[in-house]
Amino acid sequence: MKITGGQWKGRNIKVPRGIRPTTSRSKEVLFALIHDWIPESIVIDLFCGSGALGIEALSRGADYVFFIDRSHRSIRAVNDNIDMMEIFEFCTVIPGDAFTMIRKMSSHGHQVDLILADPPYGTQLTQKIVRTVSKSGILAPGGKLVVEFRKGEVLVDESNLTLLKSRLIGETGLAIWELQ
Repeated sequence: MKITGGQWKGRNIKVPRGIRPTTSRSKEVLFALIHDWIPESIVIDLFCGSGALGIEALSRGADYVFFIDRSHRSIRAVNDNIDMMEIFEFCTVIPGDAFTMIRKMSSHGHQVDLILADPPYGTQLTQKIVRTVSKSGILAPGGKLVVEFRKGEVLVDESNLTLLKSRLIGETGLAIWELQ
């Protein structure tokens, strides 16, 4: 898989077997929608898989990325990609359950500008992600939550998050919420 934009455009990253990465087309649409929010941002790549979205954000100007996944295979892949790209000083890899880690980071005073969530395909976790982020306090004022979802999932506002945009790319959707 290749980085599609920024300073590392065209560089390859490893994707382990069994992990469904965001397609190049979806990634291009996603980063076209959020490009103004990336420079100098603090990002979480939630359900990070290979780390492709977080590395793409760093390539496009993000200051720092937290990579979160509970899969040992994903954690190995992210660490391998971080080593290969030599970007250790710009990121932290956090092994563990996405929902637990969001609450834990928030309870330790962390706030981020942007969360990129690509949950396992077909798990119907969109609303749980939105609800957890909304209640956690992890987003800084004006922060954005971007979730990749399967066509047909219901998208609703949750507490202090407002749905800004949603796009369908074939059977895959992208939705962006903002903290009000």
